[in-house]
Amino acid sequence: STSPENVVWNSVASGNHEAGDAESFDLSNYMNKLVAGANLLAIQGLNVSNTSSDFIILPELEAGSAASVGGTISKSALEYSGPITISSTTLVKARAQSGGDWSPLSEAEFSVAEDLSSCRLTEILYKPLPEGDIPGAEFEFIEMKNTGSSPLNLSLAALVNGIDYTFPAGTTVNSGAFVVLASNQVQFFNRYGFLPLGEYQGQLDNAGERVVLVQASGDTIFSIRYNDKSPWPVEPDTLGYSLVPINNSPALDINDGANWTASVEVGGSPGRNDLATDVKEIEASAPATFTLAQNYPNPFNPETTIRFSIPKSEQVSLKIFNTLGQEIETLVQTKLSAGTHVIHWDASENAGGIYFYQLQA
Repeated sequence: STSPENVVWNSVASGNHEAGDAESFDLSNYMNKLVAGANLLAIQGLNVSNTSSDFIILPELEAGSAASVGGTISKSALEYSGPITISSTTLVKARAQSGGDWSPLSEAEFSVAEDLSSCRLTEILYKPLPEGDIPGAEFEFIEMKNTGSSPLNLSLAALVNGIDYTFPAGTTVNSGAFVVLASNQVQFFNRYGFLPLGEYQGQLDNAGERVVLVQASGDTIFSIRYNDKSPWPVEPDTLGYSLVPINNSPALDINDGANWTASVEVGGSPGRNDLATDVKEIEASAPATFTLAQNYPNPFNPETTIRFSIPKSEQVSLKIFNTLGQEIETLVQTKLSAGTHVIHWDASENAGGIYFYQLQA
C-alpha cells in the first residue's frame, strides 16, 4: 500500500500496492538509533479499506556485519601482537587477515571468577494484577541491585532456574544501580514507563520456586526459593504487591521468608528503593496531613485496595456507600496509630456498579 503524507493512528492507505514477493527495506541509515541492550522495532501496516481481502505482514529482521572492499579497521579493534591479559569476564571477537582478505568472525567467551556478592535480589513480582484483557503474568519482573561501592561486571551471568536469562557481554552495573528483568518488555513499559534491561524466558511460579543467578564461571551469586505461604508475606500472592527485603543489610538471609515484606505500592517499585525496605525512609515520610488515596485497581472485580494516612493516633471509620447514599459496609471502625494504612475490600457479595468510600477521623 502507499502511505499518506502524514500517518496517524488508523490511517488508510492512499493507494493500492500489490507485492508479488518479499520486499526488502534497508535500515542501515538508522543504525544510530540502536542502543546497547534491548531495542523495539515498530511496524505500521496500512490497508486501502477494512473490506480488503488480501492484507498480510510477515516481518523478518536480518542483521549482520561485513567488511566492504577497501574498508577500514574498526577504531575499537586491537591488533594481536602478543599475549593478552583478561582480568574480567569477556567475550572476545576476532578475524584473521591473509593478504587483503579477512576471515569470518570468530568469538569465544572467557570467564573469570569475580566477586559479585554485592549483586542482591531486591524485588520479585510473581503474581501481578491483570490489566483489562492482559493476563497478570505479562507484568512479572525481578529486580537486582549493586549494593557495593564498585561497578559489577555481569557479563554472561545467567538466571538458570525457574526463569532463564543470560546477561549480554559488557553488562556493567554501577554502584547503587538497579537491574530489572521482565517477562514481557512491552507490557512492562506500558505499565511502568521504562524498558527493563531484558526479557527472561519462562514465568515465575505463583506457588513459589527457586531463582538462581550464576556468574559466567558457573559460581552461584545468589539462590533463593520464595514462597506464597507464611512466614513469607501472603499479600503478593493475592493482591498484586511485590516481595521486597525488610532492609538492605548484607547479612540478611534472603531465604528466610520473615526477612521479606510486601511492597508499599501495588505493582511494586521496579528500578528504585521500596519504602518498605528501609524503616528510616518510612519514618521520614510519616504523613503530615490526612490523606485518602484512589483505590487500586479501579475498576475492579471483585477486590480492591484502599490506602489512607493519618498524622496522629485517631478513632477512624472507613465506610462504603452505594450511589443512593446507603451504607453498604464498614471496613474500619477502631483506633489506629499514626501512619499509612492499607485496607482490602472484597465486593464479591455486592452487585456490579459504582461505589463511594468515606474516611472519618
